[in-house]
Amino acid sequence: YISSSKLVTEFSSVLKRHYPDTKVKPDGQSVAIRMTQGETSDEDGLGYDIVPCFSMQPDDRTQSPFYLMPNGSDNWIMTNPRIDTDIAKKLHAANNKTYKKVVKIIKYWNKERFRSILLSYYVELAIAREYLRRNKEGVVINSISFGVASGFWALNEAVKQGGQDSFLP
Repeated sequence: YISSSKLVTEFSSVLKRHYPDTKVKPDGQSVAIRMTQGETSDEDGLGYDIVPCFSMQPDDRTQSPFYLMPNGSDNWIMTNPRIDTDIAKKLHAANNKTYKKVVKIIKYWNKERFRSILLSYYVELAIAREYLRRNKEGVVINSISFGVASGFWALNEAVKQGGQDSFLP
């Protein structure tokens, strides 16, 4: 067993040693990096979230390769970013290009109002599942306001249910 929290913390320490003038801090499932590039008195500089992960190949070769990434609660999530990206592109195209905008708005709200209490990937999964559910019912999300309302509803339901699985087949 490898502690995902310890991995994120130690990875953050290594980055701090190598980049002492850059703001680096562990942030649940990732390491947040804020550079001085573009920084003003009102705005942070250019920022990145780095997610350490392990590339895995299942014993059953008919299954998709996946990555193990920290889940922010000292455990791991199985995911495949290519599958997630493909789903996001399809949802965005099928819903009047609202999906990515809705995800950004809700992530911003989560960061500003709740100090990122919900992990970024958790937010994406909840919204994607809601968009998929609505699309299966024949509903196209054409407006950002309807998408945001649906996204908040989906997050509420996801939090009530607890953890979420990734889209790995």
